[in-house]
Amino acid sequence: MKHFFYLLTLLILPFSTTVAQTTFVVSSNADNGAGSLREAITSINSSTLSGPFTVTFTTAGPVSLTAALPTVAKSCSIIGVSSAKSIIERSSSAPTQFRIFLLANSINVVMQWLTIRNGSTASEGGGIFNNGPLLIDQCLITNNQSTAGNGGGGIFTNSLGSLTVINSTVSSNTASLAGGGICQLFGGKTVIKNSIVEANQASQGGGVVNQGAAGVTATVYIENSLVLNNIGTYSTGGIISAAADAPTSLTVVNTTISGNTDVNFAGGLFLFINGSTNSAFLDHCTIVNNSTASSNAGGINIVNSTLSLRNTIIANNTNSNSQTGSISGSTLISLGYNLVSDNPGSLTATGDQRNTNPQLLPLAANGGIGVGTPTVLAFFIIEA
Repeated sequence: MKHFFYLLTLLILPFSTTVAQTTFVVSSNADNGAGSLREAITSINSSTLSGPFTVTFTTAGPVSLTAALPTVAKSCSIIGVSSAKSIIERSSSAPTQFRIFLLANSINVVMQWLTIRNGSTASEGGGIFNNGPLLIDQCLITNNQSTAGNGGGGIFTNSLGSLTVINSTVSSNTASLAGGGICQLFGGKTVIKNSIVEANQASQGGGVVNQGAAGVTATVYIENSLVLNNIGTYSTGGIISAAADAPTSLTVVNTTISGNTDVNFAGGLFLFINGSTNSAFLDHCTIVNNSTASSNAGGINIVNSTLSLRNTIIANNTNSNSQTGSISGSTLISLGYNLVSDNPGSLTATGDQRNTNPQLLPLAANGGIGVGTPTVLAFFIIEA
């Protein structure tokens, strides 16, 4: 009988070891040691198994880091309890700058129900530097900074990576150069859905920057989201989509761009190119109450680019010469049912209204994206 139980134990051990090596539990808020996030990432990186790996939090409260975490080197999911409880932060007592997460090339990573905050780097990606497919779901990325380099205060992704942000908030991040909230540089693909990009700041593109380069196409798709109150200290508060020697495209659907400010070029959205092609499509969008200190457009400014509009409101944006929204440069194509509070000559398609007050109500918690989320109520144009 003893021999029988001994054999049974041998049969069970390999299965138990496999589970322990692919699933890791963060049960401690400590910076290191047993049950810490640092130990979980180290164990994943050193594992001889191929995964997929999962890190789950059972502890509630901040994990305050005094040194950089190891690079995440293998595909994994990092799952918190909630973004209010599972907080990963650079400690205020940390002796050096460091970002929160660095993701290795070509790995798949999912981050869910986390807050990532207070990262700081003299390079790109104060919160996250992404080199592979990354999904961020129901997370808060806040108060991170890129103090030098190309930018991406909250999240930086490059031509090696792709980024999807859903049901999340990217807020109050800063970059000395580009993309205070999110910076996609040198090509790649970014998708933002049901999310808020708010109160971020950068020299160029306070909210979101999209740029292709060196022959690598860049695309950004934004849907059912808010781009609010971002600041460009030199150029463009809300979104920059730029083509530098590679095609670049931007699609924005059912989204409000409001309250963004800058010093030059455009408060809300700036499109420009350098040696390639740049196109953008806005569908069922509201571009209101953005401003620039320059004589350029408060709402949207396009330079050598193509912008198509459908069922979109552009109004009440300001610059030094005008109190209304304006569109300048390039090719503007109307697909119908747009309302603009000034008088661009090319908006003459079916249903277009120019020099019209949209009678917008102030931003308020009208529901839709999240509880207490400010959205616009408008007398919107309905396509026939």
